[in-house]
Amino acid sequence: MRARDRLIGLILLVLAVSVASGCVTDREFRTPTPVVKKAADPVTTADGLRQWWVPDASGVMFVRPPRLQAERYRAYLLEPPLLHFRQLSAKPSRGEAIRLSRNLADVIRRRIEASFGWTEATEPGPEVVRIRVQASNIDFASPDSSSHSRTTALVSAGGLVYFMFEMQDSETRNPLLRFGVRRRLPGGTFNGPSWHELDRARQVFRAFGFDIGPNLESVAQN
Repeated sequence: MRARDRLIGLILLVLAVSVASGCVTDREFRTPTPVVKKAADPVTTADGLRQWWVPDASGVMFVRPPRLQAERYRAYLLEPPLLHFRQLSAKPSRGEAIRLSRNLADVIRRRIEASFGWTEATEPGPEVVRIRVQASNIDFASPDSSSHSRTTALVSAGGLVYFMFEMQDSETRNPLLRFGVRRRLPGGTFNGPSWHELDRARQVFRAFGFDIGPNLESVAQN
């Protein structure tokens, strides 16, 4: 029961941060809160996805029961990943933010194509999966934010990045799979959105790719 409580706590935290964080783009999507129907049931989301266990894999994943049915699809449509920054975070320039989003998109493309063998589509279709990704709680230290309270905030929460990955049927928009995981930014704190900070973000994006890989391969093979 403690394992389940920790699991529910993780996914609730991911979803809460996704809604509460500031965003560098106009777009945003909201994910239904997971609920437990009764103690004997597996964890199920409000929109009908059921928890999918992958031994020794990171993160929490929910899949449309009884399984994904990946063979029904031939291509994927990847929306530009969203990057959400903490309120006190220094913000990268628009160009830097776009490059970071594209870097995360490249990580996702490699994982999708390796796991499912799908090609990338440019528009929705009957055999196309829509993929949406966001990274929340990203925190770049500002040069003028070296106060004790700011340092405490960085140590307690600022170093964690929350990732949410979702697959939908591109025509019906019905959810097929949802995955959430949290990752810590490597390398301590730096000042400003310098190349050090941008490289840390790229590193944590690559780590997310390693996290999601075994999960996608599990549903692709079943």
